[in-house]
Amino acid sequence: MSVCKIQFMRYFIPIIGLSFLLIFFAGCQKREENRSTTLDGAWELRQIRGNLTLNFEPGNGNVLKFNGSHYEVSSNGQITSSGTYEVVPDLTAETELGISITDGQYVDRIIFEDSTDSKIFYQLSGNKLTFGKGFFPLDWGSFTEYARK
Repeated sequence: MSVCKIQFMRYFIPIIGLSFLLIFFAGCQKREENRSTTLDGAWELRQIRGNLTLNFEPGNGNVLKFNGSHYEVSSNGQITSSGTYEVVPDLTAETELGISITDGQYVDRIIFEDSTDSKIFYQLSGNKLTFGKGFFPLDWGSFTEYARK
């Protein structure tokens, strides 16, 4: 082997090794996101869509709070209901709601303690939380949208 090839190999192998290490650690880094991926916090009602669309201005007083496995619903500062809830994966939103759902959306369901409602699916997108429930083809389906406070 020539001296040039030996010099090249002497530096090439460590550079390749370092490159792989950098790629490995860059891929393992925890990504920072601008938004929360948890329900925890306070959410204020913004819109209800079904047969009609009702819009609500900021400061309307209809707030839904989540903390761990507990929730609280309040209207104008008065708690109207509270209890525990759980989130379960559920891929039946399209069938249950009777509408076309984009893949990867509404794949989780929320179960409120002592709820008699049909299945309630939710989608968290940035600072927007949307619940879907009911059966749209029979005109009793609705989407309820909240904004993070």
